[in-house]
Amino acid sequence: MRSFVFYVTVFLVFIFHMGLDAQDRQVFRSTDAIIDVESYADPGLVFIDPAYLPARVYFADGQIQDAMLRYNILLDQMQFLSRRGEVMNLSLLPAFNRIEFDDRVFIHGREHGYLELLLDGQIRLLQKRRIRVEGQPVARGAYGMTDQTSAIDITENLHRGGRIITLDNHNRGEIEITLRYFSSFFIIKEEKMIPIGSRRQFLREFSEHRSDLRSFISSNNIDFDEAADLTKLIDYLDGLLQQGQ
Repeated sequence: MRSFVFYVTVFLVFIFHMGLDAQDRQVFRSTDAIIDVESYADPGLVFIDPAYLPARVYFADGQIQDAMLRYNILLDQMQFLSRRGEVMNLSLLPAFNRIEFDDRVFIHGREHGYLELLLDGQIRLLQKRRIRVEGQPVARGAYGMTDQTSAIDITENLHRGGRIITLDNHNRGEIEITLRYFSSFFIIKEEKMIPIGSRRQFLREFSEHRSDLRSFISSNNIDFDEAADLTKLIDYLDGLLQQGQ
């Protein structure tokens, strides 16, 4: 009986970890001549929320426009439905300052595209979401077993245009495509956008508060890959900066 319980427990743990992995990674295969990546992609990976949600767009000239939008991470687009039901990309012209949903705020930068504004204090904290696309041809070995060959230049053929990302596969061989979700974080300090990917990088930017920040990071087990932890850290930093004014 104990043996049975043990194997069931191992199985459940395995399934649990598969579920976690499925949130940030997807693998599929195709023999299409032109592989439309998004048509295969899991909506749970591509979108923060696949539904079109009420949003307000604040334009640089002071105008405000209501819209139903969703953010496509794969294409880095803020999308809406046309009257004909076609998926359209929100134009960057005229320029807008921010897009507000009920619980999220996005800005758009020339270099990084759409970023979520997590904190809007003296130091602004931003999160950039991306999905990396990798393609690799698969060769058939002995007894029909599959064997991945070198990636050659398949990923060089990846191109972004309009509303699609495609891989060219004119030989119609089997290609294994991997989608990997990842996010990175930035702060805006004195109008400059600065990446914060590690404790050392962060402390270097605020050396005048190094001791206090180091203690806070250690006592709160701050993970520089977690939005909630960085929000807590930047909120604490804001307090330090206000005290020094």
